[in-house]
Amino acid sequence: PHARLVITRGCPVGCSFCQVESISGKPVRSPKPESVVDELAYLKDNYGITSFIIDDDNIVIKKKFFKAFLRELIERDLNLIFIIQAFAIFALDDEMLDLMKEAGCQGINVAIESGNQRVMNEIVLKPVRLHLVPNIIKKIKSKGIFVLSNFIIGFPGETWDEIRQTISFAENSGSD
Repeated sequence: PHARLVITRGCPVGCSFCQVESISGKPVRSPKPESVVDELAYLKDNYGITSFIIDDDNIVIKKKFFKAFLRELIERDLNLIFIIQAFAIFALDDEMLDLMKEAGCQGINVAIESGNQRVMNEIVLKPVRLHLVPNIIKKIKSKGIFVLSNFIIGFPGETWDEIRQTISFAENSGSD
C-alpha cells in the first residue's frame, strides 16, 4: 500500500510550455515539515502504507523546506520508501542527495526537456546546464536511486538536428 501526496504547490521556474504557474502560482507554498510527517505516520498506522509518491509541482525548489522534511522523516524513522515525480535536477546538491537516500528515496523523475542547450535557453526557458546532467545522474544512481528522465521533441522553432540531439542526449544521459 502507498499514498500519493501533494505537499507543496507552485513553481517559480517559468518553463515556456508549463501550466503550473497559471494553476498553482509562482511562489512555492508548503506546510510545516512535521505536519507532513505526522500525516505519513497516520497513514502508516491506520492504513498500512509502506511507501509514498511525491506528486508536487516542484518540491525540491524550496530547498530549506525539502531538507527539513527529509530530516524529519529520518528522525521519525517511519521506514517508508518513496519516489519523487517532479524533480528539478538543477536544484540538487550533495547534502540533499544524501538526505534523500537516508530518508528512503528510491527514485526520481527529472524533467530535462531537451538535449540541446539552445533549445533549453531560448525555447524551454529552464535553467538546466546540459553538460552537467550526465554526471549528476551518475551521482544520483551511485546512491542507489533510479532516475527517469522526461524529454520533449518538436518545440516550435526546434530543428530536426536539435531533435536528433535530444534523442541522442536521452539515450546517453545515463538515465534509467
